[in-house]
Amino acid sequence: MSPAGAIPSAVRWTARITSLGVVGLAVLALARGTWPNPASGTILGPLADFFLLSACAGLLLAWLLEGSGGTLAVGSVGALYVVALLAAGRLPEGWLLSSAAVNGFLFILSRALHAARSHETVSDS
Repeated sequence: MSPAGAIPSAVRWTARITSLGVVGLAVLALARGTWPNPASGTILGPLADFFLLSACAGLLLAWLLEGSGGTLAVGSVGALYVVALLAAGRLPEGWLLSSAAVNGFLFILSRALHAARSHETVSDS
């Protein structure tokens, strides 16, 4: 593998491996009830949980469709921040959501690097 091909592959596998950790921790936190949902106790609480699960689904989808999955993950984290601000007037605490967003951006970057390397248009199709 050439040095130019090593960087896109390193970004791809970094995103993939770390996404498994983020998804695992998120599912564990939801299952144990330890995720500090900033909207809990409000009508928007289930919506916040939905967006966390959507971010996890995006990270898993990104294994097959990097651009689409990464975009779903980043968009879901952004939507969760909006829900938290509306419900509680503050942003969620902790590093889990920011990790999911960073992973989503890594998948998007990986897709762009692979597209640039093969001189194709950036899309998942």
